[in-house]
Amino acid sequence: GFDEDEEVAVVVEENNKKSTSSSSPHPPSPSTQPLPIPPTIQPTTPQLSLFPPPAPLSPQSPGLACKVRIDEDYKLSIKGAVSTFALDGIVKILLTESGGEEKNGETVKRKLRVGLDGRFNRILANGTALPEGGFSIGCVLGKPTSAIKYHVDEAINVVRVQSRLAFDGPMCRVSVQVATNPAFDYLFTNATVGLNLPRMFKEETLRVAPGASGGWINDGTIQLRIEGDIKTGEKRVVRMQAEMTEGEQGRRVLERTPLPVFVRMYANVNITNAQCSVEDGEDSTVTVKEVKRRLRIQVKVG
Repeated sequence: GFDEDEEVAVVVEENNKKSTSSSSPHPPSPSTQPLPIPPTIQPTTPQLSLFPPPAPLSPQSPGLACKVRIDEDYKLSIKGAVSTFALDGIVKILLTESGGEEKNGETVKRKLRVGLDGRFNRILANGTALPEGGFSIGCVLGKPTSAIKYHVDEAINVVRVQSRLAFDGPMCRVSVQVATNPAFDYLFTNATVGLNLPRMFKEETLRVAPGASGGWINDGTIQLRIEGDIKTGEKRVVRMQAEMTEGEQGRRVLERTPLPVFVRMYANVNITNAQCSVEDGEDSTVTVKEVKRRLRIQVKVG
């Protein structure tokens, strides 16, 4: 299987480096500008025909079988009127022997082609342009290989996070709203909300409203898990309350200090609709048996 903590090792042949590095405008850098809400960005159905389908592998024909995993990390940080955004992806492949003479554990070279949705810049993590014609990589049969990393710094509004405070005497009530963009047909799972609060609350007075569960994970930090999945265009609100130890003075501190909120959730999709094919020589065929996709959303406000 794939190891989440595997060290990334991108192996690109020298001749492909020369042909691609010149097309790079500049190394990518995170945007530092107000986050737009782009109504023109509309997700498209993954272009499954981006590469020709591999030839079917008969039980008697020698060759290699391939599994592909494409992970993307969406990171958005908003502080006041300034936002920082980045989307980083990694393609991992696992080649296994499928009836031929090559055995697991041997090192082989294969040609990898990766295509991204045309709306996004085709830039590798090292700043070079994504090769249109593919490139060769070295793989150890039976061992996952981190084949390529790519980067997108165009602002994409997938989720919006807002928080609000209310006071009733010494009691402070906090609500956090997580709203997904209806333009993206994703189903989000394992959503959690983290809050960093000043150390002025009686921990034993914490109460969480139905729809979420959790509590203090350390002094001043609350982590809540949103129950169930979050659908496209859905708004989910997490509510909690706790008693302050500082009374009116604590209220004044909270009113003038932005409340840091952190949201994390996952989906089995790729924003870039990344596609991957593995090509072999004339004597063998590579069959892509499985493609797994994962998107991790991380949003920090305040």
